[in-house]
Amino acid sequence: MRTKIIAAAMFFLIVGITSVNAQRGFDIKERVNALKERLKLNDDQTKKVEAIYEEMRAEMEKARNNSSGDRETMMSEMMKLREKTNTKIEEILTDEQKTEYKKYLEERRKEMQNRGRGRF
Repeated sequence: MRTKIIAAAMFFLIVGITSVNAQRGFDIKERVNALKERLKLNDDQTKKVEAIYEEMRAEMEKARNNSSGDRETMMSEMMKLREKTNTKIEEILTDEQKTEYKKYLEERRKEMQNRGRGRF
């Protein structure tokens, strides 16, 4: 009986974690639309940003699969990919858009820090 209770608790814990991660998922269309609106991207820039995010998603998936469960290695690789993505996006922006993009990134960084504090 005790084993069944523990197994059920583990199941609900895993389901809960999975649903939280799905809610925090990276939706490319939403991110592109947010940047398009905030930075006033033209159609060409919008297509390029979307392609950059698609490439990042594929590379992040590879990093997850190749990490062999090593969280530190995976997180390090993810940070490099984010930096690479930000650099690629900046390359297609005007000077005015770059300034606004840096503000956007700073806001997202603070958001993530605040979200992390509420976990425990």
